[in-house]
Amino acid sequence: DPEHYDLDGYSEKLQVVVDELLDRMNHLLETSDNGQMLKEGIHTIIVGKPNAGKSSLMNVLLGNDRAIVTDIAGTTRDVLEEHLNLDGIQLNVVDTAGIRSTEDVIEKIGVDRARDYVTRADLILYVVDSSRALDEDDDEIIEMTADYAKNMNLNPYYLYRQKNMAGNFENVGYAKKTMEGLYNILIMEEKQTIIAMGAGGSSKFVFPDEKRIERIENVKDVRNYIERIDEMIERKRNFFNENNL
Repeated sequence: DPEHYDLDGYSEKLQVVVDELLDRMNHLLETSDNGQMLKEGIHTIIVGKPNAGKSSLMNVLLGNDRAIVTDIAGTTRDVLEEHLNLDGIQLNVVDTAGIRSTEDVIEKIGVDRARDYVTRADLILYVVDSSRALDEDDDEIIEMTADYAKNMNLNPYYLYRQKNMAGNFENVGYAKKTMEGLYNILIMEEKQTIIAMGAGGSSKFVFPDEKRIERIENVKDVRNYIERIDEMIERKRNFFNENNL
């Protein structure tokens, strides 16, 4: 009998259910692009000025001389697309024309296409030749990448300058709100012991009472790391034993 239903507190219970459903729907919407990228591949755009090394990077990633590389600026005048499987991650890599001001009609078409591809990218690889000073063309590319991050709701949350970074540039980390990487913050502050795995990883051991920091480096070459992985593990094990960790 509807007249005898107890509706006390029903609206509050219903609100809880509705809020939970909304949270689930928002999560699906926020992560839907991730699922699509895993299925179709990450649309990866290589950008930079002419002769910055974009095509060379493309060839290194692919493991063959797919892109033409010369000392002549503006060799790449159109987009070059290739598919790459990087440790199980599908990348749709696009090499683009070098972005610069030009009066060459054909090159200008390629530059405009490069700008357009940037607006539709999932990942941008900005290649810089540190032996050359930055100019207005670099300013344009940097502004493009900043707009790209802004359009993806990414916000800067850390900034640091590595000791031997080429060009003395800053390293800026971006992330969506509440998704900042705690690791990136801790490793910069040098207050937290961090065990690194993988080629090129640097384990950092912090001894606050002794005011000292010790590091153990892994070899950088992936194939070399795989062949010497037992040695890398043994290094850390010995360090733990020697320092009673």
